[in-house]
Amino acid sequence: MGADAASFAVLAVACWRGAAPPTTGSTQAAESASGGWRVIIDRPRLLGLVLVTCAFFLLYGPVEVALTVQVAEGLHGSPSLLGLYWTVFGIGATVGALGAAALRNSSLWKVVAWIIIGWGAALLPLGLTVAVVPGLIGLGIGGLIYGPFSAISTALFQAATPPRALSRVLAVRTALTTPSTALGTLLGGPLVTVLGGRQTLLISGLLTIALGATVTLAVRGRHAYPALAPNTQPQ
Repeated sequence: MGADAASFAVLAVACWRGAAPPTTGSTQAAESASGGWRVIIDRPRLLGLVLVTCAFFLLYGPVEVALTVQVAEGLHGSPSLLGLYWTVFGIGATVGALGAAALRNSSLWKVVAWIIIGWGAALLPLGLTVAVVPGLIGLGIGGLIYGPFSAISTALFQAATPPRALSRVLAVRTALTTPSTALGTLLGGPLVTVLGGRQTLLISGLLTIALGATVTLAVRGRHAYPALAPNTQPQ
């Protein structure tokens, strides 16, 4: 925790030294008149991306609760086994995040859709079987697929947002997506109590696949679903 705090101190110093001079005149007035919320509402693609991201994080939330309960009660495993699950996920996510740049020439909306579908599919071994090895493989592959999501979604936000409003738009996105994960975790408790850990993982995976399929259909039918249509500008 101390190292984490120190890293933010370094970031704070870097931002302070690189801060741009304040704007004045009409530019400042225009920026104050148009907040991040207004920018998002006025741009259906941004609004659609925010909604998709919130739904994705909401469906991820119960996984953290359900996996812990499944390892403890369904598999009668130790804390070390739970740590192993998250270790393979972390390794996969790190490799996936480092490889996100390789996807820059792809259609980023399609990449987002396939990431969501892939993550949902990776949860199925955890929801369909109590065997440890398939679950570990699924979570490792899931981390690899999940890893590029933040970079890809941020690139989409940057492509669709006016540069002067980007910081405010990203702040609004954070203000919405962070509670989405927390709400999903909060809902995970009652779901696990009623359904059990394995069934909750299965439902989370299936609903996530359904979300990704919906995004895929929206990307293909951009005229019918303008809020989720991909950006027509170069990405």
